[in-house]
Amino acid sequence: MAISYDDLRPVLGKRKNPLAVLHHLWRSLAPTRALLCAVSFQLLLSFVYILFFSRSFNLGKRIVILHLSIISCLILVVTLGLGSLLLFKRVREWRLTKFILAVIAATGISAVIILYFVDYVGNSLWGSSINYELATQYLLGRGIFQKELQILPGRLYLIMVAAVVITYAVYIGFSGPLFRSLQKLFAPGSELNMFRGRRRVLISCASISLGLLLLGCIGVQSARVESPYRDRILLHEPIVSLFTNTSGLDDFVSYGIRTRLEAEERNIRAGYPTGKSFERKNVVIIMVDSLRADHMQIYGYERSTTPFLTSLLKTGRLKKVETAMSMCADTTCGVRGTLSSKTLRRQIPQSFKLSDLLFDQGYQVYFILSGSHRWYSLRESYGTSLTYYFDGTGSDKYDWTDDRIIFEGLEKVPDFTGTPAFFYFHLMSTHVAGIRQEGYRNYSPAQNWIEANGGELSASSATNYYDNGVVQADAIIKGLFESLKQKGYLDTSLVVILADHGEALGQRDRSLYGHVNDLYQEYIRIPLLIYDDLEAKYANRNYATQLDVAPTVLDRLGLQIPSNWEGRSLLSPDAEPYSFHQTRTYPPTYAVVYRTDRATYKYLKHPAREEELYELVSDPGERHNLMSTADPAIIERMRERLAESLADF
Repeated sequence: MAISYDDLRPVLGKRKNPLAVLHHLWRSLAPTRALLCAVSFQLLLSFVYILFFSRSFNLGKRIVILHLSIISCLILVVTLGLGSLLLFKRVREWRLTKFILAVIAATGISAVIILYFVDYVGNSLWGSSINYELATQYLLGRGIFQKELQILPGRLYLIMVAAVVITYAVYIGFSGPLFRSLQKLFAPGSELNMFRGRRRVLISCASISLGLLLLGCIGVQSARVESPYRDRILLHEPIVSLFTNTSGLDDFVSYGIRTRLEAEERNIRAGYPTGKSFERKNVVIIMVDSLRADHMQIYGYERSTTPFLTSLLKTGRLKKVETAMSMCADTTCGVRGTLSSKTLRRQIPQSFKLSDLLFDQGYQVYFILSGSHRWYSLRESYGTSLTYYFDGTGSDKYDWTDDRIIFEGLEKVPDFTGTPAFFYFHLMSTHVAGIRQEGYRNYSPAQNWIEANGGELSASSATNYYDNGVVQADAIIKGLFESLKQKGYLDTSLVVILADHGEALGQRDRSLYGHVNDLYQEYIRIPLLIYDDLEAKYANRNYATQLDVAPTVLDRLGLQIPSNWEGRSLLSPDAEPYSFHQTRTYPPTYAVVYRTDRATYKYLKHPAREEELYELVSDPGERHNLMSTADPAIIERMRERLAESLADF
């Protein structure tokens, strides 16, 4: 197999033209040329993708080196595996062998191509890989991500399918040359057989082992980067993320920091006092996925989208916070922030949450959720301090994003007998993947950005579709109140209604729909409503964040607020003048909100845009960037506050 200097001497002796040398070398490689072309194609494909991926998400050069080392190892192992089959005479002589080997090779490359498409879309839309979640769910026979994958534009599907079809066609078309290349390297009796004779066996085994060791060392070295985002860089490598849950850390802080946070959470929980007297009210959290406050009648929207909540407000028992913000623009961060009163940078699945605390105080704890909560470690975040857990993947009656699941789960909860209960309900009516029931299609034409499938979609049509979801969510909440009352829980309940984040509907930019990637008001302004006794007084109903929910509940019950919770009780008039927000995307977008008696300023720092500053009272739609006209002292104050928030660790 080796090409010696003697082979090249005739060419070198007659002419020193480099092209002549390359031509002779190319002819000398003829027996294995097809295999070399196939390997080169795979490496080139992987290099182009990972370079594009790295630049798109600012992951640096190390992930390029890591991915290429992993791909090279896989190519080497697969080639050895296919070649070893040719050691058997029956396999070599079977007429279909060359086609089967070509199909196996084409299937491997096609799988990588599909992985690349899904990986890029997942990172673009959710700020994180969904490879692990997709793999585990489909291995379990649950097609629960079908709706999410429908957001791929139709042309992207066509490109992916075309790439796979072309790959199969090329490999099957060249199955003969590929088969002969493998025969030359592996078939007994071949002059180029890598394992012909003891000397070649030793050389081949040593070369393969050295190659694998070298590639492994390169991969390990490329992954050893000292950075707050080490885990983000490592676990977002496409192959690694296929086998590893990348979402155990929301902010992808280093494992050392995570270990410290886990120890802190254990100590806080272990030291929290139990057995003390307090008002043992039932606690109900209703989280409506993607619900915007400015599309609710109760917040002044011109359409009658929330008739039930509006009527409840008139009774005096429903308290409305005028302006509330989510900590980020995705479900994982929003839910964890609400239950654990932690900003994204301190959130871990093991955080000491409101549900854990009440469970330790003798509460029954019920999580009844529409949608699947198995991805991004949400299910792990809910912990084991649960009396009953039920989400959309366990429904026997409905699609997993149909909010009627809530009532299916609630049927299995026993009637109230005096033991206090904590309920967490998660609704999907306003999420783009949520099932819309026919009875709530009040506005038309209505279409969402999944149904548009990359085609033309008007903002008015998307708004109609969204508003129909708000109407449905209001009806579901009404049904929940009725069911809880029938079971005896409502009369002694404190109910909090809010959202995990907002939703872009194309008004700012016709191409911007959904959430996750930004922090404009449409992404993070949410409702915050508290249903409580008439005489309950909430001193701060002007401004709040999700961090304030859990401390408010504990304060209302008369329980101590854990020392590492970051929010403030709304029963206190001392509201925090600043709030900090960020996305889970890498690199993150940051926002700082600063409130004075007369104004509310919002500072935005996006990795691909100039700094932005808005005054939300006079400009709630964030249309006028004040960076060039605002008081420099305010701008400097916002920058300093952002720096302080990022310096926590």
